[in-house]
Amino acid sequence: QVVENSEIETISVFNVDSDTVTKISVKSQEEEYNITKNGNEWILSNESGLNVSKTKIQSLVYVASSVSATKIISENPNDAEKFGFNKNNSSVTIHTKDGISKTVVIGDETLDKQNVYIKLSDEDTIYLKSASGVKSLIPDYKSFINMELVSVDLSNLSLLTHIHIEKDGNT
Repeated sequence: QVVENSEIETISVFNVDSDTVTKISVKSQEEEYNITKNGNEWILSNESGLNVSKTKIQSLVYVASSVSATKIISENPNDAEKFGFNKNNSSVTIHTKDGISKTVVIGDETLDKQNVYIKLSDEDTIYLKSASGVKSLIPDYKSFINMELVSVDLSNLSLLTHIHIEKDGNT
């Protein structure tokens, strides 16, 4: 399926109804984690006690359920190694209600680091996807954690008189 855009044409690599997704497993060079659907709620692995951003989790669900690319690079199975698909690759696996799973494997970056080669684990076609698009497909675990401790209305700081931070008796 090729959709004409004003500048870049988009090629569908993988598409599934996001409502049928039950689990997404992300594996990068540094870490592995997953998000799992429990009823209507998404659970991030090892999140106990952390303030997790539900909108960032939902964003990954949408991004992973409809993966597109900008260009087909090769359909030759012998080319996989040339584009970096011969090592311990980063990947994202999407599991659906019907028991089917699809894994998008991440290959090498292009020389200008603007794009990355991707492919489905069970297919030979190698695609080109923007580096930013790939980053949103395999986000860092810490990106889901809401680090905001206090929210201050920045429109009127004249109301702020002081900040007192104390931890284990240390101020």
